Amino acid sequence: MTTEVGIFADLTIRTANLDDIDEVADFIRNAWIRQYPKVYDHEFYQKHATFGHYRRKWWDFLIDRFEHPEKQFFVIYHGYDLIGVSACLEYQPVGSFKSYLDSSTSPLHGKKVGEFTCTYLAPEYQRHGIGTMFYIARIKHLLKHDYPVACVWADHTNASLPAFEALGGQKFGERTFLELDIVPSKEIGFFFPDLKKMLRTMHSAKPHLYDFVSSQLEQLTEHPTPSHRRRIA
Repeated sequence: MTTEVGIFADLTIRTANLDDIDEVADFIRNAWIRQYPKVYDHEFYQKHATFGHYRRKWWDFLIDRFEHPEKQFFVIYHGYDLIGVSACLEYQPVGSFKSYLDSSTSPLHGKKVGEFTCTYLAPEYQRHGIGTMFYIARIKHLLKHDYPVACVWADHTNASLPAFEALGGQKFGERTFLELDIVPSKEIGFFFPDLKKMLRTMHSAKPHLYDFVSSQLEQLTEHPTPSHRRRIA
């Protein structure tokens, strides 16, 4: 069995680049199909959850980082195998949470809010600290760009919901999200009111993971140069 510490010798966490796009798109597509294996038939997946759909979506995300540096996409490799992906960006609040942020009496008034999104792990690497590594990387990135608060939306059947509360997340609402623009999914929203405190908690609880991610991030090179800006049809 893979252990939390035993994989470190061959583990790499870094930001995704344009050369990763085919592998990333295939990884996310397969993860999404695994998440809903009995909900839709094979014909649906072949028609809507296509490789091309995910490739276009995440290519645009990677390109958009040039204009919106708070956006970032992280990948984790074990050797040559992609075992996890995760992203963060600026959250555009709506509804009751927006009203709360806009209130002059709110402790979050005037603060920029980030969002944790698109976290998928290879099944055999779940519960080995990979998800924690992604949180550390994304929190560091958002704090670097002056986002002290963040939120996450997750399907109401997601097994990670209790973990969000354990990390200090507070429920703030529900929504119906259209995956692939056509598949309705009921999601629960959590917000994390203090990313600095959250990061300190992770450092105290998992110092080996914190130190490993920090050392990896220090070695990162910039993502592709602006000359690569083009959309893939």
